[in-house]
Amino acid sequence: MDKPDMIKFIRKIINQTFMQILIVCALALAIGFLLFEELAENERNNAATQLNLVADARAHAIGAWIRERKTGVEKLVDDSLLVFAIEKWLQGGASEVLSGPIRTHLATIKQAKDYLEIVVLNKEGNVILATGDRKSLLDDEREIAREAIRLKKIVIKDVHRELEEAGQPLGFDMILPLMLREGRDPMVVAALYILIDISRYLSTEGLSWPSETKSAENLLV
Repeated sequence: MDKPDMIKFIRKIINQTFMQILIVCALALAIGFLLFEELAENERNNAATQLNLVADARAHAIGAWIRERKTGVEKLVDDSLLVFAIEKWLQGGASEVLSGPIRTHLATIKQAKDYLEIVVLNKEGNVILATGDRKSLLDDEREIAREAIRLKKIVIKDVHRELEEAGQPLGFDMILPLMLREGRDPMVVAALYILIDISRYLSTEGLSWPSETKSAENLLV
């Protein structure tokens, strides 16, 4: 093999080697990229799993809190002395002068349970007495109250801001009918609209979900 052919042969070997090196490097980069993507996907899945666990734990805690609050107001439904007192007061014309004992009793319950306010409603859902300054209900609140009275059961209003302003309490309202149970069909005498400041019991973080979840958009039903 003469010198020119030798040079061509060497160049061919170098070019082939260079191409092989490029192919190996490309394969290494591709494999590295795929491994990186797999690791990143695993990290994302692990993070999502942890966030869902946190969300589920918060949902469980809030659900337990709601059941506890509901159990508390159910005792008021069976408070025969309160129901009887309100019935007699309404029969006597719902005089402001004679409302003192009822107002005092409700104020004691409000303080003991740390409620934001207790409002007494007539069977039409209108405010007739309150522990605070509430004189009337909003339209949606009145509709919920009428539903509770019609169905003769406790109705819960979802978490909401009392006023659409920053710093206002997060309200969690429960409406319960007060009934006389002398006959087979209990008779609704009035209803209590109980306002609870949920932020007193649950941290703000507990009311926001760290991840998307089908169960958290409308937890309070």
